[in-house]
Amino acid sequence: ALVRVIDDLQHDRLVLARGRLTLVPVANPLAFSQNTRAGERNLNRRFLPRAAREGMADDYEDRVVRQLAPLLAQHDVLLDLHSFHTPGDPFAMVGPRDNRGPREPFARAREELALARALGAQQVVEGWLDVYDRAARARGNEPDDDGIGTNEYIRSQGGYAVTLECGQ
Repeated sequence: ALVRVIDDLQHDRLVLARGRLTLVPVANPLAFSQNTRAGERNLNRRFLPRAAREGMADDYEDRVVRQLAPLLAQHDVLLDLHSFHTPGDPFAMVGPRDNRGPREPFARAREELALARALGAQQVVEGWLDVYDRAARARGNEPDDDGIGTNEYIRSQGGYAVTLECGQ
């Protein structure tokens, strides 16, 4: 879909009315080349920029995060398009409601929900990180960085994000 949008922009079939648009058709080239969700791991489960550690091996996704995180931090809004392996209707995923909590403080839920509604998905799922936290507690663990993806990262930088799960 993004390759088509890029082509339409380049040939003036679409025109950006205002702002700046950055399109990344493939965020994880290794996973894409393998036709899998993960290269060495799922990029969108621990999206935390970490400096390269001398003597410590980074995985492929750590290196991708170091490239993508500064790009995301320059933006106010992220629309993260995903596909999945089975047929299904698209649905949108949004973050937490506005809060000042320690885990995922957020103050732009209204804007995020408006974007999700504008995308036309019939179903909107909220509170993705809460699911990971509950699962960790059910296993007897404290919540950690598992579940932190691109959306949570851009929210931590003051922006907001919607994931659109697009189906097959």
